[in-house]
Amino acid sequence: MSATHFEVLVQLVGPSIERTRETIARRPISVGERLALTLRYVVSGDSLVSLSYQFRMGKSTVSNIIFEICTALWNKLRASVLELPTTEDWKGIGKGFESQWNFPNCIGAIDGKHIPIQAPAGAAMVLNIIITKDFIV
Repeated sequence: MSATHFEVLVQLVGPSIERTRETIARRPISVGERLALTLRYVVSGDSLVSLSYQFRMGKSTVSNIIFEICTALWNKLRASVLELPTTEDWKGIGKGFESQWNFPNCIGAIDGKHIPIQAPAGAAMVLNIIITKDFIV
C-alpha cells in the first residue's frame, strides 16, 4: 500500500476513531498507528501476541484496536466497496455454478477439506477432521 492510500484511509476513518484525551500517564495512540496495526493484522495474519510485541502494546489493547478499526472501516467503506448482487446477478452466479460444478440451485460453497485419520490398532474409532482457513473441527 502506498503512503498516499494509507493517508486516504487515515483521513476517511480518522474522525470516527480519533482519541484526543491525553492523561498524565500516556498520550493516546495515533490514528495512523492504530490503522497500521490493523492492516498488519489483516494482511499478515500475525497473532495478537506477535503484534503486541511488535507495537509494544498489551494484547487486549491490540484486540480492541483491531475490532474498532475494522468496524470503522466497514462502516465507512461498505456502501462504496461492497455492492449487493441484484436478482439477475444471483441467477447468473447460480447458472455459472451449475455449469461448472453441476450443482443446480446453488450460489456458493464453503471451503474445507475432510481428512480421515485412521485410529491406531486396537482403537475403537476413526477421527474425521475438517480443515478450513480459519478453524479446525
